[in-house]
Amino acid sequence: GSAIYTVQKAAVDYYSLTLDQFRERRFATFDTKDVTGFRAALEPAGVVLDIERVADRQWQMKSPLEMAVNDDHARRLLGRISALKAVRFEPKAEANLQQYGFDAPRMDVTVRFASRAEMRVQVGAEAPSDSRFDELAYVLLDNDDTVYVARSGLLEEFNRDPSTMRNRRV
Repeated sequence: GSAIYTVQKAAVDYYSLTLDQFRERRFATFDTKDVTGFRAALEPAGVVLDIERVADRQWQMKSPLEMAVNDDHARRLLGRISALKAVRFEPKAEANLQQYGFDAPRMDVTVRFASRAEMRVQVGAEAPSDSRFDELAYVLLDNDDTVYVARSGLLEEFNRDPSTMRNRRV
């Protein structure tokens, strides 16, 4: 005799997913407590934002202004990078990096850590979106074989006037 088994629809749905649907969506995660500093080159403005940790919860901006930076502002900028979540994944090939805008990235951020190698995140051209409310961009991590498509609005915080980040506590 042959046996007939019944399976819940959820189990069938699970096995019909594509491999991309099992991938981790957050691709630039890190612990902000491990960060020793970060540098963000912002185009087309040509601004280079360079911030360094000088002590626990104390940050110093080296460029474009020299000043103490509010801890909340520094951690918010780092949180924006760490919160990037992929909407789609594209295979990386050296030949196609120009089509994604990485020959002249809109933003090039390098995060330095105490316990690991630095992380470089580049934001390239705008990516097509299914929604007029979602502004998407191509994002590339150094030494990764994937080009990520993520919401670019999370990174708008970097375009604020640097003087607003001043630490006003004495």
